[in-house]
Amino acid sequence: MKFLGRGGGDAAAPAGEIQALCRTGPATLTVDTTTCVLSVSRGEARLRTVRLTTDAPLTVVSRVPRKDFTVTAEVDAGARAGIAVDGDGGDIRLTCRQDRCTVTLGGED
Repeated sequence: MKFLGRGGGDAAAPAGEIQALCRTGPATLTVDTTTCVLSVSRGEARLRTVRLTTDAPLTVVSRVPRKDFTVTAEVDAGARAGIAVDGDGGDIRLTCRQDRCTVTLGGED
């Protein structure tokens, strides 16, 4: 699944540019029914992709690159998603639709 992306070729957002209070390991997030916010810092690339995989249904809300509005997507258990973030950075909000989701950052979408 490609969410807010342009069909490939976007640089992956480096792990060091992604901060989250729900981070439980270098590439692991534990998300529950309370929203976890991934904060992606400014970057030199015009467009980067935060790639993730979830083990349970997840709701993702993010600002559309180079726009001032957000969109929402539902990611199914076992699915991979790519969330595009422009060079200004921004927040990606993750909410598990079950009691708990384990989300892995990185990989291919």
